[in-house]
Amino acid sequence: VGRRARDFGMLAAGLCVIDFSDKGNLDRYLTAGLAAPEGDSAWTSQSDVLLQFKPQRADRDIELHISAAPFLPRNRIAIQPTELRFNGVLLFSAPFTEIGVLRVRIPHELWNKYPIASLHLYFPNAKAPWQVGVSGDVRILALSLNRLTTKLSDTPRP
Repeated sequence: VGRRARDFGMLAAGLCVIDFSDKGNLDRYLTAGLAAPEGDSAWTSQSDVLLQFKPQRADRDIELHISAAPFLPRNRIAIQPTELRFNGVLLFSAPFTEIGVLRVRIPHELWNKYPIASLHLYFPNAKAPWQVGVSGDVRILALSLNRLTTKLSDTPRP
């Protein structure tokens, strides 16, 4: 008896949102790495997060934005370096030092490359609060993710 493939959610290249809140749609996209949503966001629970989806075909590049807040316990962790790979290609590498928005442009050729797209986030400074002496929490925290949005780019590629 064959296993049924997971039914990944569709993600439009035009205006679309993955809502990481407890009332959101994260379950349609999350493969690994996030704890259950709490209120308006979901914390990482590992140093890697994987989202997968069926990308709606695009004829222009996609602007992807992720709003997030870093785990920066005072005098213990100063920055949360963040890497974003889309379908295996590194598109973003920079630290989070405060609440903000990760912005990345995905070439439409890369967006359209596979029937199931993969968005991989990696956090080399992710730590459990118990490891840095701030609580007994065992989750591996890096970012609290709020929303991921996509839209077609209005500007030509540089």
